[in-house]
Amino acid sequence: MPIDPDNAKRFHACETKRGLADALSMIENESFLLITTLILIQTSVAFAFHHCNTLKSMTSYTSRY
Repeated sequence: MPIDPDNAKRFHACETKRGLADALSMIENESFLLITTLILIQTSVAFAFHHCNTLKSMTSYTSRY
């Protein structure tokens, strides 16, 4: 039985759309993880700098008096 070329084209188009949707979903998930990780790193660094500045100001205050 010969393959209907129209059905083959429709099947291929459907598979292509499904593959693109899967790829976009994977990219969205990975970019979400990357953004979340960057925010976490930025928050950690900001907290560390704030903590160091607090310690510096406390030690300079106690060394003055």
